[in-house]
Amino acid sequence: MLMTKNQAEKWFDNSLGKQFNPDGWYGFQCYDYANMFFMLATGERLQGLYAYNIPFDNKAKIEKYGQIIKNYDSFLPQKLDIVVFPSKYGGGAGHVEIVESANLNTFTSFGQTGTVKVGLMALRNLVGVLKL
Repeated sequence: MLMTKNQAEKWFDNSLGKQFNPDGWYGFQCYDYANMFFMLATGERLQGLYAYNIPFDNKAKIEKYGQIIKNYDSFLPQKLDIVVFPSKYGGGAGHVEIVESANLNTFTSFGQTGTVKVGLMALRNLVGVLKL
């Protein structure tokens, strides 16, 4: 890892409201925000076209630095976890954000599309979580 947890939290807190487009394609997408965080944390770039496929397209890379956790009922996301939403979000491309805070009923996460507060139902429908 290139950043300590404290450095990652500081970057995350300072990144809110800013826009990132590390690949130079399609403007400021949710994938870009997660990719920028991943690049700064690991020195590697996430690859793929759709947010919902991030855990599958990047499995070996992610597992080199952390883990992919398939969502389950009692899972509690932590700050800095990257949450991946299925293809029913984002016009079929899925969606990805970074967790700011969570409890077992809701979590607040941030991406380039703003703040999202998601209820328990959406927690259960996540594709999974990337924990670095």
